[in-house]
Amino acid sequence: MAASTPNNAATTSDLKGKKDVSTTSTWPLTSSAARQVTPGFMLEHLRQNPLTRACYPTAFGYYPQAAGHKMQRHKHSDNLLIYCDQGLGHIRTAQFSGDVHQGDVIVLPSGHSHEYWANADDPWTIYWLHFDGLQAHQLIEELDFNADRAIASIGQQPLLASDFNRLLSLRQSGYRHSVFNYAAALTRQILYFLALQIRSSNTLKRHNFNLDALRSLMLENIDGELDLDTMAACVQLSRHHFAEKYKKLTGISPVKHFIHLKMERACYLLDSGNDSAKQVSAQLGYSDPLYFSRLFKKVIGLSPSAYRKNLRG
Repeated sequence: MAASTPNNAATTSDLKGKKDVSTTSTWPLTSSAARQVTPGFMLEHLRQNPLTRACYPTAFGYYPQAAGHKMQRHKHSDNLLIYCDQGLGHIRTAQFSGDVHQGDVIVLPSGHSHEYWANADDPWTIYWLHFDGLQAHQLIEELDFNADRAIASIGQQPLLASDFNRLLSLRQSGYRHSVFNYAAALTRQILYFLALQIRSSNTLKRHNFNLDALRSLMLENIDGELDLDTMAACVQLSRHHFAEKYKKLTGISPVKHFIHLKMERACYLLDSGNDSAKQVSAQLGYSDPLYFSRLFKKVIGLSPSAYRKNLRG
């Protein structure tokens, strides 16, 4: 997160004074491209609605193989997110200049001068989103961006592309309030998803610690046992160093996290099928159903039978 980004949220009066229409590029749309700008009267609704004023889209779009696409802003009033799905682009800010590759994300907080453009030989395909709101800057802080860079690498993310496509599908709605309320919810969802991906990527870079590999190992052993030594070996650390580092990075011990994954799976089995608690216990590798029930209640707050009754009662 750039140091010049405000620490405090904007007030409602701050947002009322902002320019009503977001400044987007005028790149000529192809048949498969899309661009949606939120009109001023809808922005006013989003600013005033308690359910949407925290964060909402001011414009969004999709530019496939955007040859000739370029944009320069000396100052802009909202925040900008760009996800490069394919190809290559370039960016320059006051603090940074670099290439944008497939799987890279650009985040440009409001007020920052910048320019970006598609590569001439391999033009990028991008999803983009302008957003604003009372909590927009706090949400940007959640992204855990390097203060000296505008780019984070998260790799190809089909779920992110899917969320963007869902947002794009809301165009041509006749500017209904309910549709834009949903668009605001999708905007927050996209930002929170990015926060998870960027923080995971940064964790690996800073600590050489692959949390995704560990989670995959846990899921592969969800129906059995997994000891601390096996988990530590997965990331080539000693048992003690691994447990200490894992808790520091995630706030939870690896063993407790594994148990939580098991109980999450137990909830799914109890909800989706008719197997007894004893059968679910066996499916998760617990030979003692009473121990499983006590563990389930400790984590979930209800016994397995009470949990199922609450869902189906």
